[in-house]
Amino acid sequence: MSAFDSLYAGAYPLFASVFRVLIAYARGESAAEIYAMTGLITNNQRLEYGASLTTESREFVFAVGDLLFDGSAFLPVRGDKIIETVNGAEAVYEVAAVGGLPAWEYETSDQTLVKVRGIRVNT
Repeated sequence: MSAFDSLYAGAYPLFASVFRVLIAYARGESAAEIYAMTGLITNNQRLEYGASLTTESREFVFAVGDLLFDGSAFLPVRGDKIIETVNGAEAVYEVAAVGGLPAWEYETSDQTLVKVRGIRVNT
């Protein structure tokens, strides 16, 4: 593990305690409530004739060990849903590749944290 990864992994509990939000991670009929740190991804694409398209999506960082359905560990899959409640309103995100980035990846080299990207599917 690199020095940066060691520092990040050591600081993650502090970051998570300050910046975490409760989300529901769902696949089919199964769901798990976990804490995650969130971020916003903005992707700009240049289209024909000088027009551009800007899309926004969300990323969620959480411990791999938190992904449990009925006590069984699992990894993210495209199409899974992440539900976040913001000011009393539910925002539903579908796990998906965003702007050339994968739908999910390990956040640290020791594979204890995962970063999952999602596109909002409800309004």
